[in-house]
Amino acid sequence: MKHLHSLRRVLALTVVSAAALLAACGGGETALTPAQSFVARIATETPLVGKLPVNATVAKRAAAAAIVITNDQLFQWVQLLFPELLGSAAPNVFANVPYAGKLFDVREYPGSAYLAISDGRVYALGPFTNGDLVDLGFVQSYSAQVCSLVNCAGGGSTGGGNGTLNGCSLPASQGLVIGNRYTAVYTSVTFAPQASSGEYTTEGVVEGNVTFEGQSAIKVSNRVQGTQQGQTIDATSNAFEQVAENELTRSLGSETVVSFAGMSLTSRTVNNPAVLNSEFTLQPGQSIDQTYSSTTTFINAPFELPPTTGSSTSRITYEARETISVLGRSYDTCRYKSTFAGDANTSSYAWYIVGKGFPARIESRNSAGTVLGLNELKSATINGAGI
Repeated sequence: MKHLHSLRRVLALTVVSAAALLAACGGGETALTPAQSFVARIATETPLVGKLPVNATVAKRAAAAAIVITNDQLFQWVQLLFPELLGSAAPNVFANVPYAGKLFDVREYPGSAYLAISDGRVYALGPFTNGDLVDLGFVQSYSAQVCSLVNCAGGGSTGGGNGTLNGCSLPASQGLVIGNRYTAVYTSVTFAPQASSGEYTTEGVVEGNVTFEGQSAIKVSNRVQGTQQGQTIDATSNAFEQVAENELTRSLGSETVVSFAGMSLTSRTVNNPAVLNSEFTLQPGQSIDQTYSSTTTFINAPFELPPTTGSSTSRITYEARETISVLGRSYDTCRYKSTFAGDANTSSYAWYIVGKGFPARIESRNSAGTVLGLNELKSATINGAGI
């Protein structure tokens, strides 16, 4: 079912919406960030012309395939190809940086090295360019070389995944059947920084075919109610999904209503690009780097809020298949670990019930391995049948 992905969006948007309201209370002018200075140079200078090395044999072999790659796939490929120049750690992501009427997709690497894409062209700046601004040409001119190293069919995965589901989740054509219903009840315990406990319920239904941002989609409604991390939550989200290639699920975006602190906030989030659940193509021991970029518009905020654009990158590892006991029940699960770019102190773990996609347990841990928060499945149903 779509429980996991939709629930993630609902809970994440609760935090994002609250943060946006708090941020709106601030103000003041700030200096240009290094990323903004970089795009300002692209817009105002004439860059040198350069080219990343492309294997002619690989390019010729794949030319007829008309492979169209994403920005994320090119960024991943360059870092895999030149770790001595860009390092191996996930870069800082600055999506949709505006300047002179254009939007720039920017990556910042250690040592003040930068790559950016705008209007389909790639630009570079850093020690490896001797401080010169360099135009590396069109993104799509590298497609064959990129797809020889990065799994283009799997949404830009690296280090594993063959595009075929691994059995840890339902195929999209089964999970997105119109009329499907699910419920799940979770206990929630937080150990640090402040102890708390609670319980929340998520209920969902696959409603039907709709149009979202000009694309055909399947609408999945979800409601989460209860207490999590000591806070009362009441959020309703409509997720807009597609059945993608190889039975993957493509998430286009969502519309969410969140109630908190006596207020209600409605928001509309558009994923750009759409998100594939490619982590469910991994085999034990394999990892995938996923970048999530989206723009959120606030519809009925208590005061005016501008649209917000954000991006985050996580490394997801399918660690093992194992049987675990949760609240007295035994589950056959796939254990996944997620780490997040820019945050070396925390990681999250999820144990997905094989063939269902429901997490039986979710943990957050610090760098020492201490459990900070724990969510455990108390009960769940799919179309009225317990799991």
